[in-house]
Amino acid sequence: MKPLLILNDLHIGVKRSAGTTPATQVALRQSILTRLRELLDAAFCADEAKDVLILGDLFDEFTVELADLWETLDIFASWLSTSGSRLILVRGNHDWSPKADRLSSFDLLASCLQRMYYEQVSIIREGMTLISKQVFIIPHMPNQDLFDMELDKAIELASSVQAGVPLYLLTHCNVLPPACHGQRDHSLNIDMDRAVQLTKHFTILNAHEHQHQFHNIGRGIYCLGNQIPTSVADCMAKGAAQSDGIKYAHEINDQGVVKHPVWDAINEFSRIDWRELDQPIVDTVKFVRIEGSALAEESSRAVDAIARFRNQSDAFVVSNAVRVEGQEGVEDAAAATFEGLKSFDVLEALLGELNPEERMVIELVMNDGPAPSPAVAKFLEGVEA
Repeated sequence: MKPLLILNDLHIGVKRSAGTTPATQVALRQSILTRLRELLDAAFCADEAKDVLILGDLFDEFTVELADLWETLDIFASWLSTSGSRLILVRGNHDWSPKADRLSSFDLLASCLQRMYYEQVSIIREGMTLISKQVFIIPHMPNQDLFDMELDKAIELASSVQAGVPLYLLTHCNVLPPACHGQRDHSLNIDMDRAVQLTKHFTILNAHEHQHQFHNIGRGIYCLGNQIPTSVADCMAKGAAQSDGIKYAHEINDQGVVKHPVWDAINEFSRIDWRELDQPIVDTVKFVRIEGSALAEESSRAVDAIARFRNQSDAFVVSNAVRVEGQEGVEDAAAATFEGLKSFDVLEALLGELNPEERMVIELVMNDGPAPSPAVAKFLEGVEA
């Protein structure tokens, strides 16, 4: 089989508010695109050219900025025209919305690429799909019941395959989630019972979770983790299995599943005590977690020090994990303030300053509503006069 390189959870167009400045928000978004181009170039320049599969969440939102969409189109178009390889795009939960009343960025990109490179581009949006005799793919489904139906189809079909042929199931969901995940439509799950059932037939390669991990169940479950970090949380190892601080792109070939290191926390991630923020950090560090503890009376000094560092740093994201005596943390207070600002309705506050008749007029104009009543029309005449 031709080698298949799997990338996932790229979250192009991401807009981080916490821990960033306007300049670093733009730099982060551009960095994701640059790294995607580098990963595709590496796949083309390898000893053996690879097909590429994006296993969900290509974009961070249902719709992203047009600049990000068009550059993504340019990156894939350039790679497709040069490599001659195949590109498979799989729908993830960020690429779909239950309330969608317009075309998503994912679907617009997919349509453009298919029209330009019909024989090279495949899009997987609905249901279980085989891209070869060995590779089964299930995209994000609208709910858990539909997802379970597709898993059943995969098991049924796998049962008819000749014994000894390695089979791979590619999914985008939570694997072995804690009970608190529940069965929410937007968060699909493979629990332990399902995992045991599936791995009798398949090696599973799963996206959606941003930390890589291997579950030694049956034929094995690879939680791929993402290849391009977009947050401090993406950089932090979770458990002994992730202690290497490396992110991988995974490849399926004749030898099985092969991991290629593509990112190293040693070069790009740093933890700093807030009392040591005057110490220089290397230019390659792009994600910083500020830690340590502070007395209650030191909290304002800690906040000021972190703000100064954030404004002077070239890091994409500088997060605040300082523990404050008697508080959960400085960041909690800042987050609460930020959420309060986001929920503050400026328009409603302004309308509240008007009398009922004035408010009615403004709302009619805003909503492009029906012709005003005679009383309102008379009032409008007075305003115009």
